[in-house]
Amino acid sequence: MKDKRGFTLAELIVTLGLITLVVALATTIFLLGYQSFARENEQTANTASARQALDYVVAEIRKAENVSIASNRIRVDGEEIHHNDGTKRLYKGDALIASNIDDFQVAETNGKITVEVGVTTNRGETTNFTASIYVR
Repeated sequence: MKDKRGFTLAELIVTLGLITLVVALATTIFLLGYQSFARENEQTANTASARQALDYVVAEIRKAENVSIASNRIRVDGEEIHHNDGTKRLYKGDALIASNIDDFQVAETNGKITVEVGVTTNRGETTNFTASIYVR
């Protein structure tokens, strides 16, 4: 009788091919999941930044003694809050309030100040956060 220990070359090639296929599939799934997580994480950070910026501006307006508004700029007790469209940053004077802010609008009508802060999602959709403050 012939001793049959080991594997044939064909069996080894088929096994190696199947292992390669499984590893490639697992790597693809992992990379797609990681990319999706990174996109959503970035969007969450941008949204949080816009909300924090809005909360900050509203708090500054509420505690201010003197508020004036002109061309999307707010002057709060002598310091200006403004948006730089080129860098997508919101400043109070020279101090950075928030980054990745795509839109900043402020308007005053009949004793009501409306502040709107907007960010753009990874899909190109715009998310706006709005607050209204009634001036005493």
